[in-house]
Amino acid sequence: MKKRRFLKIFFLIFLPAIILLFYFYLYPSLRIATGYAAKYTCSYSFVSNLEYGRIHNSFNFFPVNSVKCRIDSTGKMVTATLWGLAERSAYFYKNGLACGCVLDSIGKLNSSFKENISRVDSGNLIQSKLFEPLNLADSQIFDLQKLNLILKETIDSNAATLAITMAYKNKLIAEKYANGVNTQTPLLGWSMTKTVLNALCGNMEKNGKLNLGDTSLLPEWNNDERKKITLNNLLQMSSGLKWIEEYSFKTDVTQMLYLEPNVAKYAIGKPLNKNPGDEWYYSSGTTNIISQILRNKFENYGQYLSFPFDSLFNIIGMNSATIEMDNSGNYIFSSYGWATARDWTKFGLLYLNKGNWFGKQIFDSGWADYSISPVKSSDQKYGAQIWLKASDKKIESVPDDAYFANGYGGQKILIIPSKEIVIVIMSGRQKDFDFNTFYSKIFGCIKE
Repeated sequence: MKKRRFLKIFFLIFLPAIILLFYFYLYPSLRIATGYAAKYTCSYSFVSNLEYGRIHNSFNFFPVNSVKCRIDSTGKMVTATLWGLAERSAYFYKNGLACGCVLDSIGKLNSSFKENISRVDSGNLIQSKLFEPLNLADSQIFDLQKLNLILKETIDSNAATLAITMAYKNKLIAEKYANGVNTQTPLLGWSMTKTVLNALCGNMEKNGKLNLGDTSLLPEWNNDERKKITLNNLLQMSSGLKWIEEYSFKTDVTQMLYLEPNVAKYAIGKPLNKNPGDEWYYSSGTTNIISQILRNKFENYGQYLSFPFDSLFNIIGMNSATIEMDNSGNYIFSSYGWATARDWTKFGLLYLNKGNWFGKQIFDSGWADYSISPVKSSDQKYGAQIWLKASDKKIESVPDDAYFANGYGGQKILIIPSKEIVIVIMSGRQKDFDFNTFYSKIFGCIKE
């Protein structure tokens, strides 16, 4: 009798609950893991051309470390499964300036690339002096032999570190790369891409196409309180929109990146949780909302596609740079910017020079100052898509005026105006990198 009662309770209550849990949470979480692995492997295989062994070193966390990937080099696609379940595929695409990998619905993306994309004539580019030979004055300021030894030892002792570069004023003075990585290898910046968005917004503001005080930013928000959200609120991560920025299993950010065909639409649909401006909360969703706002400013899709290249990358010589897209053709500015370590260094120098690139003003100096002004509710940690020194208690050796673009897994573009230095560190997914000791050693190479 008791057994029959238990079975009845099990089939009426527990079994449906288990099925619902699996369907709405566990299985989507498995698909997020396989989506992450497929996307990451595809991009690093066909954008960076890294060997799978180097790529797989970054899968050092559960459950991604159990995902099996199959690489089709001919079809340029990757298929991933987890314990034989939750199969996901990522496909490489290249059309004009746009390239990268996209999950699953490749047909939707292809249909977005029908318009011609303009490109700045290379003869009109501002020429970079970044790689001119060092002069005697440079070697009098830095112990270059010691500096290069530190970079080599750091790369050799940190398996996940892929590249390190350092620039002083407008010159590269040191660089080191892991095996299989070189000066021509595009590397993923993850959330450093948010700072790329900052630069592009600054360019549009300079040209009178955006205003920080703009409201009623999207048609979807016109009939509720979200119409009060300003562009400034979004840039400073204080929109008040409900969001969970956690990378464990199924959360807002993982669902947006690995389950949604339109990342901007998903983030735009979030309700208000706080009054705009009242609370700072780091959200990749707000960055992709801004991407949609930018897209709406252009007359056609081709202009949106070419905008990062025409207004930024081509001008400062970031010739390796690309921003990957979702299935709806939106740039994923929250996460998927690629460039060589040298080109990320150029991007850091642009901020060191307050938006000026050898006489060409990409964004106004006032925008640069705004970008590193701390958000009131962030505890001095954050500006506008840029992190400030106070956000990281483990870099005491860094001067107080330092700020940085930061990426998941150990990416950093550290900009130090008082020392006129930019230091770039790129990695797969490093867990124990001692940034403070590393920076301290670097500063020890400066001659008194």
